[in-house]
Amino acid sequence: EKRAKKERANIESADLTLDGEKPPHLYPLFPPMPPGTMAEELFGKEIITDTLQHDKPTIAGVIAVLQRFLQNLHQMLIDNKNAKTPDEVIEKYFALVMKYLEPLEEAYRDRSIFPIREDGSIFMSLGAYRDHLLGETLRQ
Repeated sequence: EKRAKKERANIESADLTLDGEKPPHLYPLFPPMPPGTMAEELFGKEIITDTLQHDKPTIAGVIAVLQRFLQNLHQMLIDNKNAKTPDEVIEKYFALVMKYLEPLEEAYRDRSIFPIREDGSIFMSLGAYRDHLLGETLRQ
């Protein structure tokens, strides 16, 4: 609780503006450190509800959805470490996907979750250096 309050204060003091405006999908700002920070603890369950049901997606909301899924997946794997067949675990895995990830897919199917920039810029992933065609893409 104390750590969550401190993180919220740090986040609220951050200033990420684009042309004088704060892009709504970037707020609330999710801190990269410490690595165990849980979005739902920082911002409450409404961060997930807003993302899934109120058409107000945020990076923090998507992180919260994924963290919730991963927590439940981790617990399911622990609970089923002695499963008699792999099929038991696979079935439970897909049940978790349907419960936690399908609502996100349904909410934003066939459209972008976040705004797409129209300024001619190119998004380059940190992992893009591994792409043997990256050089050609940048030359174009």
